[in-house]
Amino acid sequence: MSSDNLGLPYRVLLFLARTPPFNRGLLRRFWMNFFQMRIDHAVQTTYRGVPFYFRLDNPTELKGLFNYYNVKETNYLIKLCSSGTPTFIDIGANSGFYSQIILYHAAPGSKVIAIEPNPAMCERIRKNIGLIDDLIQKRKLHFALESCAAGPVESAMHLDLDGGLGGAHVVDTPSPTSIEVKVEKLISILRRHKVESIDALKIDVEGYEDKVLIPFFREAERSLYPKHIVIEHTSDKDWAEDLWGYLRKAGYREVARTRGNSILRLENSDT
Repeated sequence: MSSDNLGLPYRVLLFLARTPPFNRGLLRRFWMNFFQMRIDHAVQTTYRGVPFYFRLDNPTELKGLFNYYNVKETNYLIKLCSSGTPTFIDIGANSGFYSQIILYHAAPGSKVIAIEPNPAMCERIRKNIGLIDDLIQKRKLHFALESCAAGPVESAMHLDLDGGLGGAHVVDTPSPTSIEVKVEKLISILRRHKVESIDALKIDVEGYEDKVLIPFFREAERSLYPKHIVIEHTSDKDWAEDLWGYLRKAGYREVARTRGNSILRLENSDT
């Protein structure tokens, strides 16, 4: 682990906080609170070898700092994307956690497209990508950041930030805590980048998943259906349509479930 912009005492404490058994249960919560109260800048470090800037005002980054965020999901995707020339789509990319990890482990020639409407998060993605830019160039990886929300129609909508950086979500009407953002259909984004197949897709858009995926499946050729999907299940009560039923009919089967996500595989896919 490298913590280049922390003083020696904090580097030692962070090392301890990331080491079993000191990173479990109540101790984990203690360390998170301890660092949040004392560190007000991005911490330059690594997550399982992948370089990042982690800011402590965002749950995703905070958990990543302590090396335990979505381990099963990232292991699954790393295995998928470490051979061949895969394409990975990251919808609701937040600070670029998944995109950064996949790029770091991806085989030469791979493609990663991150879709994120929050300008503050887009800036964090760019800074993180800067840490691995040499690797991206060396392996001839294709990375694109789409600064928009994915949705059912091309339009302008509002991103409500009331839930914090980890819980921002698209809404129809403005509020004192919202900002206007561009919305594009997923199929339009993929066509612009000449995507012909998708090896893996991750989506975490706080209850908006049905409005992104169902219009996509209705319009896309089956050859464009993602072979694997990591989808947040904790907001499915907010779906207006039965996305689970739609995914089952499309041929997806759940192969694993974690506290926050379901991992789906398209039947008859070649991986």
